[in-house]
Amino acid sequence: MALEGLVLAHNHLSDQPLMPCSMPTLGVDDAVIYLLSKAYYSQFDMQGSTDVLEAERHFKKILEEFRDEDCSNFSCLSYYGLSRVHLRWNRYKEARSFIEKSLKLVESNLVPGLQTWPGTDTAIEETRDGVLKDLLNALLKECLCPPKPDAVCHYRFCSTHNSKQDIYRSDPDFKGFVRVHCSYDCRIEYHLYCWKRCKIKEFQDKIEKDILGLDCLTPDCMGCIWKVDIFQDSRQKTAQSTELHQNIKEVFKVLQDSLAVLDHEVKQQQSKITKLQDSAQKKDLCSFGTNSVFDS
Repeated sequence: MALEGLVLAHNHLSDQPLMPCSMPTLGVDDAVIYLLSKAYYSQFDMQGSTDVLEAERHFKKILEEFRDEDCSNFSCLSYYGLSRVHLRWNRYKEARSFIEKSLKLVESNLVPGLQTWPGTDTAIEETRDGVLKDLLNALLKECLCPPKPDAVCHYRFCSTHNSKQDIYRSDPDFKGFVRVHCSYDCRIEYHLYCWKRCKIKEFQDKIEKDILGLDCLTPDCMGCIWKVDIFQDSRQKTAQSTELHQNIKEVFKVLQDSLAVLDHEVKQQQSKITKLQDSAQKKDLCSFGTNSVFDS
């Protein structure tokens, strides 16, 4: 989008604000462009979750209040805007859904034609011929190969408290996450809030240093927790027991060595059994051959 034209449009709308009650007096196209301008500016200015939610609200308003045929050609821009909003949230699956809806409209030629920002003669770049389709295809590629999240929450009831399990440091509402390490190399991650709930449920709300040495949270894992990392904003706090981890590693090495010796002994016994079975089979064949000769 042409940022200079968008900023000029925002300033124009700020100088001459339109109240919702006055919107019915506008032409349909003007009313939609007015909302698009508000939505796009909120999207351009998205620094925190409030700005993202504001942009989402405007785009949804266009889809909900302007459904008739006179303004349906603007829906492709609203879906495109919503896809950008979800990408800002790092919700790639949801963004892809809106991208595909917008692409379907564009490919059916349900587009608004060239439009300008309110109060300016600057064209809205997305309304130029072919521009929106190229933008959508570029975003679709991004959604098909999304970046790896910084963490993935494993709390069983995560979905009741958060919109997604994937955690990115670039999320507008990013508050941090916790990573729990066990002696068997499990790494389990949680949203901060989910970790608080998990501690109450699993550890009677103990502080991190008192959790060290307790059983790993991974089902069927025989390890124990030796380290807890807390990532919050740009800070990292760690509770760990290096001595515990070293002791566990030494015990684990002894177990591995013992298992290796046991495995070697088992293989030797299996080899002996196989040889005895082969020898017995040969004797049976020889006995069978001798009996056949005498019988004949």
